[in-house]
Amino acid sequence: MENILICQDIIRLYSRGTVSPRCLFKLYLQKAYDTVEWSFLKQMLIALKFPRKFIGWVMECVTTVTYTLSLNGDSFGFFEGKRGLRQGDPLSPLLFTVCMEYLTRLLAFTTETMIFHYHPLCLKMSKGKSNVYFNGVNEDIKHDILQNPFGGVSKVQKPKSEGGLGLKDDLVWNKAALGKLLWWLYAKADHLWVKWVSHTYLKAQDWTIYDLTQDTSWYWRKVCKVRDLLIVPYLQQQWDNIPGKTYTIAKGYEYLRHKNDQVSWSSLVWNQMTIPKHSMLAWIYFHKGLNTHVKLKSFGLDIDTTCLICGDGDDSLDHLFFSCEYSQRIINRVEQWMGFSLPRDDMTDWRNNINGSRVRKDAINGIINAMMYSIWYQRNRSKHEAMVVRPETMAAGIIKEMKIWLTKVVTGRKELQDQWIHVLCGG
Repeated sequence: MENILICQDIIRLYSRGTVSPRCLFKLYLQKAYDTVEWSFLKQMLIALKFPRKFIGWVMECVTTVTYTLSLNGDSFGFFEGKRGLRQGDPLSPLLFTVCMEYLTRLLAFTTETMIFHYHPLCLKMSKGKSNVYFNGVNEDIKHDILQNPFGGVSKVQKPKSEGGLGLKDDLVWNKAALGKLLWWLYAKADHLWVKWVSHTYLKAQDWTIYDLTQDTSWYWRKVCKVRDLLIVPYLQQQWDNIPGKTYTIAKGYEYLRHKNDQVSWSSLVWNQMTIPKHSMLAWIYFHKGLNTHVKLKSFGLDIDTTCLICGDGDDSLDHLFFSCEYSQRIINRVEQWMGFSLPRDDMTDWRNNINGSRVRKDAINGIINAMMYSIWYQRNRSKHEAMVVRPETMAAGIIKEMKIWLTKVVTGRKELQDQWIHVLCGG
């Protein structure tokens, strides 16, 4: 990433006609790892004065590689390698860097002995302090536009505690990621980019009060805009170069994002005792996103609002979950399994009147979410397939599914042990 930013600065003035003659090489090494000669690698290690015993260990790892061919799922024969570094070996990138050091020094030698010289903006290399800087992490920001009928992008990008799905706002996250560059400047990190910016732009100025000039690269202007957004936490020493107070992208995102009031039902929907697909339907329910026929008619559609399952009452959420005979038979059977009754007035009342430990409450919420999912599934099946499974069969399926899920969640976890859950699952 640092090399990309520096490259942006180097080439941004190439289109102007008044600059001094210059050129920039882009080198692509075809099958770079596969073509490394072992003898050359050994000579480089010796030239760089690595201990001979260490060189022996390295060459033993490199030169003893063997290969087999996989054909139609079977392995055939094996043969010894003669050159190259193995892809995926954690040692290979470091050894390849050693080999590339030869090219780096060859180019440095060329600038001193021939007519080629460093780019005018480049820092001069200190012969005795030459280093190789690398950063293997690329942060790819996804710009997918979320299309949904439940409130758009802003709603799903809220934290779950605030009624969202916990997805990140990619624009805010990108700003927080740029804030990492500011942290490097603040911490005076030993990065090539920090030295480049200090030499090219800051020129001994304090980065917190630096005045942006017009003749700067686009990415540096973006960084300076983010600086203006994040400067307060630095001045208040909320982030400092000490353990526990260092800047992270997550901290920057939390500072920059818009805060909302927390919703009362978050823990009812998102808990480890609820199967994820059930959580998703419950989340849509609390956002009033389940499109019953009564709701669709309120939008102006000419549609029959009779209950699609029992045919008695309206196709509304209140009727479907609290009055429909089909649903009540499912709920009654599940209540017999749990050993107590649930209120019949409101979905939130079902949950708020639960007694017992936190683990037990989460388990009951998981069961309620499972019933909601199954009832809504059968309602849609009746609409699209004109078919409904007997309520007793549905109840048995819910009980079986939740027994398996609860057993899986609590097994081997002492903090989740509860006698009621143990008995419920047939333990």
